[in-house]
Amino acid sequence: MLTAAPPHLLWRLITDFGDSAVTVPLALFCVAYLLLARRHRAALALALSSGGAALVILLLKLALQSCLPGRNGALLTSPSGHAALSASVYGGLALLLSQGLPRRPLLLTATALLVAGIAASRLALKAHTPPEILLGLLVGGGFALLMARLICGEPPFHPQRGSLLALAALILLATYGLRSPAEQIIRHMAHGLHGQAIWCDQGSGAFR
Repeated sequence: MLTAAPPHLLWRLITDFGDSAVTVPLALFCVAYLLLARRHRAALALALSSGGAALVILLLKLALQSCLPGRNGALLTSPSGHAALSASVYGGLALLLSQGLPRRPLLLTATALLVAGIAASRLALKAHTPPEILLGLLVGGGFALLMARLICGEPPFHPQRGSLLALAALILLATYGLRSPAEQIIRHMAHGLHGQAIWCDQGSGAFR
């Protein structure tokens, strides 16, 4: 007799779509494909969207964690990279793949629901606080909006749409379930900066 999967497992299945072990290779391979297809503007836009979001989240994590090592009751010490990269990478690809399609709003809505599900999974798994998830979404969403502006006027992706979609599906199949050590590496880097970061106000208790 089949039994329902526990909620924790379902949230874990959803959250794995946002792991940087999945989103970063997805972005890199799609950028490479766009370059080979001579869609240089689109490649640059996707690289800026995904790379920019990753860099901003990295800097925010280092800045906050070097000042507030461990949570210690703080509401904002580690902005959600899952939320940021999901919004920038999946959002960016949806913007590209939906160009020229009559059902573009439907595809963009489905992508927004995927990103929202990944963000909700981080809260359900108690990996982040609501402010950390919201900040991640704002960073990723901001870069996705930047990409939308950069590719405005780009010709539709026919006939490359099918090939790009197939490549994205292949990368997802190859990387889904992998777990990136990025968070542990960032914590180690932040620990090395603790007490030395000039931007920290040790007595302020900021972000608590």
